[in-house]
Amino acid sequence: MVDDRLQSGAPDALAWLPYLLQTGDPTFPTGAYAHSYGLEGAVELGLVHDADSLDAFLRHEVLAALEGLELPYLRFAYAADDLETLQALDDELEAAILPAEARQASRQQGQRRLSILNRVYDEPRLRAFQAAVQAQQTPAHQVIVAGMQARVGQVPLEAALTAHAYQTVANVLQASMKLIRIGQEGCQRLLTPILPLLPAVVAVSHRLEREDAGVSLVTLDLASSRHATAFSRLFIS
Repeated sequence: MVDDRLQSGAPDALAWLPYLLQTGDPTFPTGAYAHSYGLEGAVELGLVHDADSLDAFLRHEVLAALEGLELPYLRFAYAADDLETLQALDDELEAAILPAEARQASRQQGQRRLSILNRVYDEPRLRAFQAAVQAQQTPAHQVIVAGMQARVGQVPLEAALTAHAYQTVANVLQASMKLIRIGQEGCQRLLTPILPLLPAVVAVSHRLEREDAGVSLVTLDLASSRHATAFSRLFIS
């Protein structure tokens, strides 16, 4: 059922939207531009070399990782009511992300996002989690922080999940322009047919509980791991 506030045009119906736009905008400095999310390794291995192979990488690797791991854990963090649960979720992700560089990238972006949020917003939950990070009690993976920030900003869960899925795909496409011949228009041609798939990815992610969440993506893991020993590279991960 559609929210009555949306149908009535109530002024507070989209009060959460500016917050979501701010924290999801490329100008919000989380350092995402420095990461390829495994794409650079896939290009080096010859797995991605043109628009068609990039499309396959997005659909079979990136969307699968979102569906099986990232979105479920963002949802778990959104629902968490205490610091202990958030730290337990963070530890589970630390174990679930197998390639070392992918783990490091997730931690770096999560810690960066958390630090900035604490500088621009005065919110006790964020401050408490930041203190745990500074005490080296929790790694602050990016989807844990994303779930926390959505809850703090009163962003509807579906919007938070869809926004994270979009940002992840967009970040990979942004990185692709430095790695293969594709260009901005080519990226938009790939992005457009993927957008209608995101609601289904979010829906599938809702079916996973904590004991079931996790996904084994050999190609993505190998590409991410290969990046660590590359002769030269443009991205951190």
